[in-house]
Amino acid sequence: MKLISQFGVGLSAYQDAIRFVRKHHLGKLIALSSALYLLIILISFLLIWMGVQHFFDFMLSLPYVQKLPPWLENFSWVLTFIKTGIFFASLFLFFSLYKFLFLAIASPLYAYISERTAEIIHQTQYSFNAQQLMHDIIRGVKISFINFLRQLFLTLLLYIFSFIPLIGLLFSLTIIILDCYYYGFSMLDYSCEREKLSVRESRKLIVANKGLAIGNGFLLYLSLLIPFIGIIIVAPLSAVAATLSYYKIKNIELEK
Repeated sequence: MKLISQFGVGLSAYQDAIRFVRKHHLGKLIALSSALYLLIILISFLLIWMGVQHFFDFMLSLPYVQKLPPWLENFSWVLTFIKTGIFFASLFLFFSLYKFLFLAIASPLYAYISERTAEIIHQTQYSFNAQQLMHDIIRGVKISFINFLRQLFLTLLLYIFSFIPLIGLLFSLTIIILDCYYYGFSMLDYSCEREKLSVRESRKLIVANKGLAIGNGFLLYLSLLIPFIGIIIVAPLSAVAATLSYYKIKNIELEK
């Protein structure tokens, strides 16, 4: 079956990717991805804390709050407790969405990792073009945003169906497959973009090879269950694996 065969290609490409990274000394790109991730996390922590602090300062400056009895100042610890709760709730919300944010922000880096992989495969070098780089960034953000909205809609729909006894288990499994597909989609699109395919052409190609996208996204999905580690190490490795599997499938189709 084509879907299962492609899934196997996408999954086994990670083994090839590890060997590829070691052989061609691409570890620095993995380290750069890790550094970028940590930078985004630190900035996000700071912005969330500042946002919560400004929100509380605003609330405390309201006239009706300032008219409260002075003895309530003895319970200032309650405000600190509430503020801390809102901060951690905001962090939880952020971490439920950060993978999409990071994939969008880091898209130029992953595009470069994919391009560097392709250069080594074809023993060629792509010329740098600032205009093309900006186009790649916009395209990456656009793809990530569209996929996020599509996935959110389908996930909510499947979540509703998951309450149906027995059948609900099937829908829960479908949600996981959906996650894997869209992770793999983002990584495969870097190769499609390099081949000068439009967003529509890229989507058509990946849909036709959905097993490849699911296979690539499956390991990334599993790694995300381990906080931080997945997005730091496996995500850039996924870009290499997606590039290798993309050309492998392409060569198989050319041989037919």
